[in-house]
Amino acid sequence: MIIGSRTGHSKNCLGAISLRNEWACMSVLEREVNKILKAHGHTIIDCNSSASTENGELSEGCRKANAQQIDIFLSYHMNASKDHKGHGTECWVHPNARSSCKEMASRISSNLSKLGFYNRGVKTGLLYEMKNVNAPNIIIETCFCDNEKDINIWSPTPYEKMGRYIANAIDPSIPLEEKPKRWQVRVYAFTTKEEAQKCSERITKELKAYNVVEELK
Repeated sequence: MIIGSRTGHSKNCLGAISLRNEWACMSVLEREVNKILKAHGHTIIDCNSSASTENGELSEGCRKANAQQIDIFLSYHMNASKDHKGHGTECWVHPNARSSCKEMASRISSNLSKLGFYNRGVKTGLLYEMKNVNAPNIIIETCFCDNEKDINIWSPTPYEKMGRYIANAIDPSIPLEEKPKRWQVRVYAFTTKEEAQKCSERITKELKAYNVVEELK
């Protein structure tokens, strides 16, 4: 899959700032998601902007997305509300979005809710990116940066874990939990069976490690 990706806003137009800085948090999260997606064979098209105005960063992101033949466009955000009582995670799609886009959006909000955020579901609207990006697109509102309850969930959750939950929603073949890496130690070959057995016995006694003496074929 070819994925257009961008952090909402830019380093010169930071977006919402409250208990957390939206752009700073989303730039880290976006990198984590993209790292996982790339590791599983997906192509990422960088649609980020350094513009200093909201119109500027939005239009630049859309231009970059439309300059490539992408399958899906993802924009990462943190939400905010006037009374600071809004909380939870949600995704936005175009009212006429294809079913596969809506299903992906639903998986994203569902996966983020597994981390503890209230699932506000999938919403439709004609936001700037929806009107100006040609490809199917999803605006991901991960949580509310001005809500203490959400931030108490956000803060202790590793970016890698959050990124993996989003990546799994984009591509369900990506496991939610990374398989632990396993390592093995190879000991050099011996010229006699007796020497090999002595080494094996020492490993068993000193390291209490399982090992096998086998003849090389």
